[in-house]
Amino acid sequence: FQRANGQGQGYRGYCTSGDRFCEQAMLGLLAYHDATGTAEALATFYGSQGRTDSAMVWFDRAVVKGPVTGQLLHNRAMARYTSDPKGCLEDLEQAIRIGHGRVGESYALRARARFRDGLYAEALDDISTAMDRFGHRRADAYLLRGLCQYHLGQKEQAAANAREVLKLEPGSKQA
Repeated sequence: FQRANGQGQGYRGYCTSGDRFCEQAMLGLLAYHDATGTAEALATFYGSQGRTDSAMVWFDRAVVKGPVTGQLLHNRAMARYTSDPKGCLEDLEQAIRIGHGRVGESYALRARARFRDGLYAEALDDISTAMDRFGHRRADAYLLRGLCQYHLGQKEQAAANAREVLKLEPGSKQA
């Protein structure tokens, strides 16, 4: 495991799901950190293992204990994306308002959530902000922007974004 940054704002795990040794190692590492960092780190760990219910328990504990950071809210929103769409959007609103080192990713995730809900104009605004202000220029971003434009009747712009997807991922079937 490695610490995501020097301020205890998350951890990255490199274990396979169900790896008991890895889980024990993670718990051992956490014994050295404060309670809030521990809750957030456990939440991130369980989320990386696909254990959303456990992740949500620990994210909620981290939010209650504070301090609430934009990155913490972004990570909790990722865990809420499929099971709690409204909560996901609420967390992303706060994460963007508070700010954090990867706020462009919060705009991109909020764009995906809004697109899923049929809010194409709002999704287009968010993904365009992520791309233009925060350099979030990946194939999936161009694809989402193009899909939003398609649903809004902006066919030429949608086609231009599909061409960008193909430049980044030649042979993409989604483009």
